[in-house]
Amino acid sequence: MRYTSSGLYNILLMSQQLRAVDFTGCVKLEDKPFSVVLQLPVLEYINITDCFSLTDKSLAALKDNRRVTHIFFDNCIKFTEKAIFDLSRKCKNQTKSGVPSSGGSFFRLKKKSSTPSIPTSKGSSCTCPLGRLQLVSMMASRISTAGLEQLLSCSAEKLQVLQLSHTDAVTNSCLAKLGETKILRELRLDYCQQITNNCLHTFLRVDPAAQLRVLTVRGCEGLSDEFLTTLAGATSRLAFLDVSRCPKFSKAGLYPVLRNCRQLQKLNLKLFNDDLSDLFEECGPALGDLRYINLDEGKWVTDDFLARLVEVMTTLMVLKLSGTAVTKAALEILDLPRLPVLRRVELRGVPSIPPKLAKSLRKKRDNNVEVKLVYLPKSSAPYQELVQKRADGVKRKDKKKQKEGLALKKSGAGDDDDDVDKGNDEHE
Repeated sequence: MRYTSSGLYNILLMSQQLRAVDFTGCVKLEDKPFSVVLQLPVLEYINITDCFSLTDKSLAALKDNRRVTHIFFDNCIKFTEKAIFDLSRKCKNQTKSGVPSSGGSFFRLKKKSSTPSIPTSKGSSCTCPLGRLQLVSMMASRISTAGLEQLLSCSAEKLQVLQLSHTDAVTNSCLAKLGETKILRELRLDYCQQITNNCLHTFLRVDPAAQLRVLTVRGCEGLSDEFLTTLAGATSRLAFLDVSRCPKFSKAGLYPVLRNCRQLQKLNLKLFNDDLSDLFEECGPALGDLRYINLDEGKWVTDDFLARLVEVMTTLMVLKLSGTAVTKAALEILDLPRLPVLRRVELRGVPSIPPKLAKSLRKKRDNNVEVKLVYLPKSSAPYQELVQKRADGVKRKDKKKQKEGLALKKSGAGDDDDDVDKGNDEHE
C-alpha cells in the first residue's frame, strides 16, 4: 500500500471521531505521516507494533496529542531513550499551578466524570504526556534502563497495564519505580533475564499490589521460590499467572500461591520440573475459579494424575497436555460427565493416542458445546508415521484393484504401440 502525508491527512479529516488506530506490521510507515495521525482530536489508542521505520520523532510527537492513553510500540527498534526524556522534560518545566514557566502552549487534561479521581499529594501529579498513559506495551524494546526508569516514573500514577517482555533493559532498579503505581493490574515480564527475586520488592510492599490481576514471568531464569513466596503474600487477587519455563521454581514455591490466590482462572505451568500431583489434589478445592491450565511437557503428568485432577477441578474449560506421559486412557478419563464445561483439550505430540480414539471426544456434550481436540501437528514425526500407516493400509485393501488397473493400462499401452507401428509402416 502506498500513501503520502497529504493523502493520509485527507482520509483522517473524514474520521475526526476516530479513537483507535492500528498500524501493526506497517514497516514502511514513516515519521511524517504518523505525525498526521496524532493530530486526531479524540485519539486514545495507538498500535505501532513492528513499525521498524519509525524513529524518536514519532514518539516525541505525542507532546502535541491531548488524549492518548494506550500505546503499543513493541519491536520498534529505532526508538531510544531520547524521546522519553524529551517528553518528560515538559513536566519539569511546569509550575504547580499548571502554567508554563517559560512560554509555549499548554493544555489541561480534563478528567472524565465517570472515572474516580485518585487522591494525590499537591503538585505530585505528572503533567507531561507520559503521565496520561494507562497502557504501555514496549516488548522487545531497545530503550535503555535509564529511559525505561524515566517512563515508569512519569506514568506511574495512572498506569494500569505494563508489558515489558523480551526487553533487555528491565532490571530490579527499573522495576522499583512500580512502587509509585496506584492501579497497576497487569504486568508482563517474560524472558527478562536480568531480574531477580527482589525485582518487585518495592511494588509488593504497597497496597496497590493487591489489585494485580495478571502476572507473567515466563522464561525468567533468575527467579526462584523466594519470589513466589513473596508474591503469594501480597497479591491474593491474581487471575492469570504464567510461571512456565522457569527452571528454579519448585513445588515448595508454588504451594503458597495456589493456597492464597483463590481467584486464579488461568495457570501456565509448561515445562515445570517438579511433580505437582499431590499439590493439585490438596489445593484443587480452593481453586474453584480455575478455567485454563497448561501442563505441556510435564513428564510427571500421567493418566493417574489426570484422573485425580478432574475429580477436584470440575470447572476446567481448557486443558493442555501436549508432550506429557498420558496415553489413550486419558480420553476415557476426560470423556466423563464430571467435566461439563470442558471446551478444548490439546494433545499435541502424544503418539500413543490413535486417531480413532481421538475422534471419540469430538461429540456433543450435555450443554450442546462441541469439545475441540487438537491432535498431532502435521509436521511432527508421529503424525507422519500415522499417515504412512494409513497409506499402507489403503494399499493392502486395494491391492487387487490396483493390479487390475495396472493390467488394463499395460494392455491399453500395448495396443497403442501396435497402432503407432502400423501407422509408421503405411507412411513409409
